[in-house]
Amino acid sequence: MNSELSMDQALIGKLTKILEVNLDREHFGVKELAKEAGLSRSQLHRKLLSITGKSTSRFIRDYRLEKAMVMLQNNSATASEIAYRVGFSSPTYFNSCFHDYYGYPPGEAKLRNPKFLKADKESENLELIDESKLIEETPSVKKHPLRHRMVWFNTFFIVLLAVISYNLYQNYKDTPAEAIPYTDKQDKSIAILPFKNLSDDPENQYFADGVSGSILNKLNSVSDLMIIPASSMEKYRNTKLTATQIAKEVDVSYLLEGSVQKHGDSIRVISSLVNAENQEQLQSFVFDWEYKNIFEIQSKIALEISKRLNLQIEPEKLETIKKQPTENVEAYNLYLKGRFFWHRRTEGGLHYSIKYFNEALELDPDYALAYAGLADTYYSMAHGVYFNLDNHEYATKKADSLFNLSLANIEKTLSIDNNIAEAHATLGMILCYKDWNWEASEKELKLAIQLNPNYATAHSYFAQLHKILGRSQEARNEIDIALSLDPNSYRTTLTSARLYYQDGQYERAIEEANKAQELNKFRLGSYRIKSNCYYYLNMDEEAFAEEEKLWELEFEEDLEKYSEYLEELRDAFYKEGMKGWWKYFNDNMMNQEHPERYSAAIAVNLAMLGETEKALDWLDIAYKTNKRFLIYIKQTHDAKSLRKEPRFLALLEKLNLGGYE
Repeated sequence: MNSELSMDQALIGKLTKILEVNLDREHFGVKELAKEAGLSRSQLHRKLLSITGKSTSRFIRDYRLEKAMVMLQNNSATASEIAYRVGFSSPTYFNSCFHDYYGYPPGEAKLRNPKFLKADKESENLELIDESKLIEETPSVKKHPLRHRMVWFNTFFIVLLAVISYNLYQNYKDTPAEAIPYTDKQDKSIAILPFKNLSDDPENQYFADGVSGSILNKLNSVSDLMIIPASSMEKYRNTKLTATQIAKEVDVSYLLEGSVQKHGDSIRVISSLVNAENQEQLQSFVFDWEYKNIFEIQSKIALEISKRLNLQIEPEKLETIKKQPTENVEAYNLYLKGRFFWHRRTEGGLHYSIKYFNEALELDPDYALAYAGLADTYYSMAHGVYFNLDNHEYATKKADSLFNLSLANIEKTLSIDNNIAEAHATLGMILCYKDWNWEASEKELKLAIQLNPNYATAHSYFAQLHKILGRSQEARNEIDIALSLDPNSYRTTLTSARLYYQDGQYERAIEEANKAQELNKFRLGSYRIKSNCYYYLNMDEEAFAEEEKLWELEFEEDLEKYSEYLEELRDAFYKEGMKGWWKYFNDNMMNQEHPERYSAAIAVNLAMLGETEKALDWLDIAYKTNKRFLIYIKQTHDAKSLRKEPRFLALLEKLNLGGYE
């Protein structure tokens, strides 16, 4: 028993040494670790699972995160720099993984560590302090006279600073902002950096994010101002880049940066408008108000920015900016929590979103934005199961149920406020995917964009609808707008790559897919796009490499179960190249107990392989059994060989997709 334990410890020690040497190599993964350890991937997977209960990929990721924690606690560098040092190519994805593993973001690592070291001046020993007792223990400093005096000094300093800030604000608010002279070349574009949370409670970060997000939403009412969404600015949360460098990356002329400090019923919001070209601070805002006035603070900042940039605001838009979303501040607080988790787009995060949105509605049953949040959440969940290949009966029933929940909340949202762009955009996509009602879908998406021209998601949705209907140029126009508005969005970038691929622009598609992988290398879509592009470019080795990465990611938690299948796929590739790969893959689907579940995928693969009649036969099966998978069939690049076939054109007519011009 002891010898077995010793062998396990020796293996873990060996693996950690290998990982230490290759820590900053982002592409050092399961395959490379197994090779260095002298084991097959399946052997390594089994051993690690029995010793640690983790898959190999999870073992690697957790090791990287644990090394990152040590660096963060030692103030080795910024979170973004440390992300690269421990092998993450995307700081945003690093933040997400770190939060999932530790329960809080990297920026709070030192403060939120479960145990803190406190030096006791009466003893040279180090005392371990429980984090849960930290808040209670901090004020108790009577046995340290010097600390007692420091508390009084700090209190006096804070009060003095508040008085000075208040006087500055009183002087500021009575002084009209000097507008920037308008010229035809003046670029009216702005990005809001993530606001810093200066509150005692690190959990208030979601509130700071909500304040900046609400300012952004109010600025969206200004028609001639382009605004970058918060999702694209998340990567700059802990950046050391200058305002000019950030603005160049997201292509804007101005930046708004700020901080929020909430203490009890008091709140302080400090923000600055910066000219990105010369980093000149154009205007500062300092608000020391009661928490209940948070909506007024957000409106004032949005209006002052508009005034400073000499933007024209229509009367109805002015009312929108000044409008309070709810009279209940706590409901607003819960809504912010719901959006915080919704943006994470994880299964657990979506369930938390539902919880907080519903709690907000308990406090304010007429809170339109909370209903819109529920609608978005249920739509995201529905879309996640809609294209389930393994059990389309279950997927259809489950997706329809979630779509209906989303529709019910959209109806409630619009009955309270018909001018919420998010609700119209989500309605447009439900009409598209669930009902195949192209005309109604287009109407809703156009209205969403009219209400909020800066809503990148609506432009991305519209691009998808255009592509479904065969309008390639219109689709490209809309996705380019979405990219200009949200340049750091994985989903938008992947959609752009997919559209290039569907148009046969393989090099552009690969370039865009590479960008998507930089934003999130653990999502699968970009690998398949690159694989197919390389296949059509007769670059089988490159296509094969992308497929291997895809399958390893897909089954990383159960690689042993699929290892034999993967080996057979590899054998097929070595015999006939990617055609052999696709033949084996397709044959495997056709030999399943219910092959009709995969009928659309089988048909497309057969079309890729040039087996036209068989492809058309399987399309007929798909139409009868699960036609929702045929929604993109008109423009699917892999089925381009079918576009002149009478049977295929007849199918398009039955699907209400029309023919080709």
